Amino acid sequence: MKPRPATIRIIWLITLLLVVIGGAAVTRRALHLFASSTAPASLPEAALDAGFAQHSALTMTHIIPGLLFIALAPLQFVRTLRARRAVLHRWTRRVVIVSGMIIGCTALVMDDGHDSHKIRHKFFKKLHEPVSEWT
Repeated sequence: MKPRPATIRIIWLITLLLVVIGGAAVTRRALHLFASSTAPASLPEAALDAGFAQHSALTMTHIIPGLLFIALAPLQFVRTLRARRAVLHRWTRRVVIVSGMIIGCTALVMDDGHDSHKIRHKFFKKLHEPVSEWT
């Protein structure tokens, strides 16, 4: 069953909105890393900003490919791009894959060992258990 054009338009509008939000987040983080002023300590973002500022090179290595990923990944679903500009489509796919790998690797390095480490450990432990032990 083919979706209605209105549904497709709504999905693309939501996707565009999410890309804009992601771009704004990357822009805010990059501007904060290079700005001389810091956020007031009373704001809840101050501790988060300080943590990213300590590792600014790693943060930039994470967010710049993230911007490429969120901007180019939706283009992989554009039929006319696939049909009419196959070379461009292949290159954007390569950039999306490489940027995704960079994002994943830097995210693992950025992990400070809090709850996400415990969740990841449980997940991989479950993968190695026999299915009969899953409860």
